[in-house]
Amino acid sequence: MSVIVTHDSVASPAFSVPLMDTSPAIFTILNDDPNANPTNSADNSAAEGSLISIYATGGGLLSQPVQDGGIALLFAEPPYSSVAAPLSVTIGGQPARISYAGVAPFAVNGMLQVNATIPHGIGSGPEAVVLTIGANNNASQQVTVAVK
Repeated sequence: MSVIVTHDSVASPAFSVPLMDTSPAIFTILNDDPNANPTNSADNSAAEGSLISIYATGGGLLSQPVQDGGIALLFAEPPYSSVAAPLSVTIGGQPARISYAGVAPFAVNGMLQVNATIPHGIGSGPEAVVLTIGANNNASQQVTVAVK
């Protein structure tokens, strides 16, 4: 895509900007434990087999259109808007089971929530989390989740 930037009535020369269908990036990871602080950390790690919620962006097209800048009222009316491109998560190099991947409830449209289960048999400590949507992933972020 060709872009021209104008500032104070002065236009820049045209330059090219690559566009991708998806460009996943993770904001944060929360533990799904209603009795504890949900923030995942070395002091508050997730157990194998437990559910985590990954909050991300860059999912590309959704299964249903949503209004930019609007609030995702997810529970108002099913079916919920989900990521249209194929989506997967690996934790510690192992595939994680995904129970939900779509708009983040009650957040600004564009934020995704991916609920994934920590696979059994991975080590404890920080484990790499790679979110792949379509042909792209967030591996360059080097995001980790703390596992018990």
